[in-house]
Amino acid sequence: MRGPLVFKGYWNLEKDTEYTFRGGWDHTGDVGRFDSDGYLWYVKRKAEFVGGRNARYKKPRSVQFVSSLPKNEAGFINREKVKAIYGVK
Repeated sequence: MRGPLVFKGYWNLEKDTEYTFRGGWDHTGDVGRFDSDGYLWYVKRKAEFVGGRNARYKKPRSVQFVSSLPKNEAGFINREKVKAIYGVK
């Protein structure tokens, strides 16, 4: 996409910004279609990635589904227990 409201790039990540903004367009990785009335509809992601600030678009080796996660007294997920139980690094 492109336009005056599209962000200008990633803070201190020049290579990522260059890759994302090619030919004047922001390549989001989303796939869409226009209908007969000219509306743009979101269809899917080009590729599903699990990442974060320090992850560079890496696919997970595996995904484990659980029915619940341990929580602390405040009701938030207890990250230390999750790491201990599921071996998350």
